[in-house]
Amino acid sequence: MIRVLFVAVLALVLAGGAWALFMREEAEDQGHSFLVGALEDGVKWAEPEIAGQKVELATLAGFNALNVTTAWSPGQTTPTRDELTILRSVAAATQQRNMHFVITAYAPRPRFAPVEHDERENYAEFMATIARELPSVDGFAVWNEPNLNGFWLYQFDEAGQDIAARDYTALLARTRRPPACVV
Repeated sequence: MIRVLFVAVLALVLAGGAWALFMREEAEDQGHSFLVGALEDGVKWAEPEIAGQKVELATLAGFNALNVTTAWSPGQTTPTRDELTILRSVAAATQQRNMHFVITAYAPRPRFAPVEHDERENYAEFMATIARELPSVDGFAVWNEPNLNGFWLYQFDEAGQDIAARDYTALLARTRRPPACVV
């Protein structure tokens, strides 16, 4: 019994020492940080103090990155005013806590996937608007799991050929290239 207890204590000491060494090396190597985060819409609150409290819970859990979703619908070129207010609150809360912040935009229905040229244009403008309005955001995820028909329709054409990859690649290419600026 004493031997088992000794081994357990030794394992904890070694694990603690390894963790401390890892944390010291991470602090010394600021150029290469390791991100640990979650996609968590529970932090989406319009009230800055509530968003701050929710984001603080993520930091207490050890996260240094958060991803939230925002809904896009066909024809939409900008988020609603209410959604921008919410995203601003979360962006401010993550920035105050030095957390990385990512926004994922996709449609509430898989059949709304922007497979047509005009809808890809609308989606790209939607994402560009968020980027302009929220310059502190660290990254954007274009859609969510376009390889699954629960998020992107259609996956295959009548001949059984993969069309989702083709259409998603077109969306990525369009979203990557900023829309023409109106001066």
